[in-house]
Amino acid sequence: MMLEIGDAYPGGRYVVLYDRQGQLDLEWDARVIDRQPGRIDVWVTPESSIHMVIRQTDATDYLRNIRVLMP
Repeated sequence: MMLEIGDAYPGGRYVVLYDRQGQLDLEWDARVIDRQPGRIDVWVTPESSIHMVIRQTDATDYLRNIRVLMP
């Protein structure tokens, strides 16, 4: 995410919401500060980009409807 725009995005607390079952991780400019089922709060310090990875999901109840809310 944000790969083509360098550091031209706001820093601060982002909220990532998702539905169903799976493990979602955010890396690079995003540091996870809280994690609950269906929600991940991250602190973003703009430098290069945000890397989002689906690490695990259930084929019968797969991760979907991922939303990233900026500060």
